[in-house]
Amino acid sequence: YADYTNSTTITLNIYGTSGLASRGSVVLDGSFIPGPDGNVYYSAPPDASAIANFIARIFAKLPADVQTLNLARDASAAAIEQYITTPSAYARGQVNHWSGSCKIGACVDEAGRVVGTGNMWVADASLLEPLSVNPMFGVMTVGEKVAESILGA
Repeated sequence: YADYTNSTTITLNIYGTSGLASRGSVVLDGSFIPGPDGNVYYSAPPDASAIANFIARIFAKLPADVQTLNLARDASAAAIEQYITTPSAYARGQVNHWSGSCKIGACVDEAGRVVGTGNMWVADASLLEPLSVNPMFGVMTVGEKVAESILGA
């Protein structure tokens, strides 16, 4: 939130997940610290446009007396798109809910057992396709189902 943390300010965080096409990978830096590659956000150009248009619609509904701080209240969708795709203290932050890297049927069977093994299991978000909401419930459910498979094996 950078400089805007006083008691009269609210912030707008847009989590673009549902229906977006951008894809990326987790990469390791020189110290083996994981992080996103440059393709995670807005690698599919329609994604930035969709999010910018969504923000523009929100701004259009704001009461006339509401003062916006980072962008003009009447900013065009193109100006908003430029803003959200340019790194700054206010744009392109991240919340990581990595998922989908270990597809059921490809690297694990339907019970979560790693294909070709007898005693190796995966029970995390890598089994899930990206969810349009915070994935905590889905991840917990996957973990419980795989645990049931392990205990029944």
